[in-house]
Amino acid sequence: FQSIVNETDETGRNRSELFTKKPSRKRYPDYYQLIHNPIDLTTIQKRIESQYYESSGAFKKDFLLLFSNAFTYNVPECEVYMDAERLQ
Repeated sequence: FQSIVNETDETGRNRSELFTKKPSRKRYPDYYQLIHNPIDLTTIQKRIESQYYESSGAFKKDFLLLFSNAFTYNVPECEVYMDAERLQ
């Protein structure tokens, strides 16, 4: 988890920052029409802390969902998509 959270690009920009919270429903209502299972790093962290995950596979599944959501909603040329690729 920490390696994802701490990942930076060549300029020092944190790649995971845009994944910390789910997109605003007010600013991105179409996100919630397209993405049926939104997840963010804050949710994953809370799940770790509450011992929600019964296996490493379940933990991995949430990360793959996070990245899949980014790939589904964003175009390949955008920063969010490219950050998701790198983090994955």
